Amino acid sequence: MKCKFTASLFLMLSSTMLLTTTTSCESLFASMGYVKADRPCHCTHEGECGAGVMARVEHPVTGVVQHTQSKVDKSYLQELLNADYSIHQYLPEEPKRLTWVDDTIHETVSELTPLLSKSEQNGGKRLMPQGVAMRNSENAVYFYIVTDASERPSELRLRVQYYADDPLNFDRMEFRINGFVYSYKPSAPKRGKDGPRFYWENCDDALTATDRDLVYALAHADWVELRLKGAGGMDHVKMLNEDQIKAFYNILQLYRLMGGKLQ
Repeated sequence: MKCKFTASLFLMLSSTMLLTTTTSCESLFASMGYVKADRPCHCTHEGECGAGVMARVEHPVTGVVQHTQSKVDKSYLQELLNADYSIHQYLPEEPKRLTWVDDTIHETVSELTPLLSKSEQNGGKRLMPQGVAMRNSENAVYFYIVTDASERPSELRLRVQYYADDPLNFDRMEFRINGFVYSYKPSAPKRGKDGPRFYWENCDDALTATDRDLVYALAHADWVELRLKGAGGMDHVKMLNEDQIKAFYNILQLYRLMGGKLQ
């Protein structure tokens, strides 16, 4: 009787082991009524389940959790491993100092002429931006064109006017254009007094080839700060507005369209 029991037990254990080694985890648990859960598993049943991603399965009635394994597309995993996950930094281009460029003029003489005022000067014409006056009692900074009797441009000139209740006695100026400094030394500033309280100073110079970078920068600037360098370290600082910068541009383009060149 004892030998029969031992033999039966051995047969039962053998058949169970055979079933376990010849049936995958997934098919075994499916036959027992288990279903896949979404939670990951780290089961190491490689000999029984084969390569794949382990998952937990939960019986719909008893709630018992077991493990199974599902197949994964290895080519997709390899694609993820080979992807470039490095961080790329794209730095903005550093600002550059504006220098003279013989660029294309898109405006025409007929488009620019109405933006100017004309007056007589020594048998020729003086073409100035609208809204400015050549008076000592006004603060202003602008280009203007001088023509000969046949209205051919002879000079492009820069005029700066200072008017205040304190004398400045400026003899140099700095234009800070888009963060870069362009220095200019007027040839012969003029000064005077207006009544008992006010002082006026101005400079009015023909621009030459050595001033080309300054001329181009003023006409193509995003922003301009003018510093009049006075005696005793005193500065007069003025930010130019968009209309003043646009006036520089209009006068320069008209000067070029009329055949003018900085000599």
